[in-house]
Amino acid sequence: MPAETKRLTKVDRLVAAYERLGKELTGIPDQRVQRLRSICLGVRSFVAGAKSKNPSLRSSQIAAGLEQGLRETLTDLAGTDKQWRTRVVQASRLAVTAHYPDFLAKDAEKFEKIRARGRIRTEAEFYLVRHQVDAAEGAGNQALLGELYGLIEAYEIKGA
Repeated sequence: MPAETKRLTKVDRLVAAYERLGKELTGIPDQRVQRLRSICLGVRSFVAGAKSKNPSLRSSQIAAGLEQGLRETLTDLAGTDKQWRTRVVQASRLAVTAHYPDFLAKDAEKFEKIRARGRIRTEAEFYLVRHQVDAAEGAGNQALLGELYGLIEAYEIKGA
């Protein structure tokens, strides 16, 4: 089967999204952003290493970790100047839309279920809502931020 007709796996699409994000972050003069850029550009090597371990990780495990990493990207940039965080949000959305648009659709569906339920149940949901906070902050969406902060606060109180 020619390479150009080969169906890309979820891991392939995630790697492409990370690499695109790394390229989009070029030139941002912030240490945290540059550390993120380095991680993004090294994801292909990371995946190869994970697959070569004995026992190796399953592709579904690798994909789940990479997806979680995308969600946590902006959380890891807390304290970064707002202009750079906004650029990272935009770059992340561009990279994911170009290479793994299903990710955004699935996360949007999960997020709406959390909002409808009115509470966060798991750590994965917490990170999904936290990611939405970062996006809402970048967009200046104050109404949504109030709702999201309430969800996070209730989850953190429950866990304490």
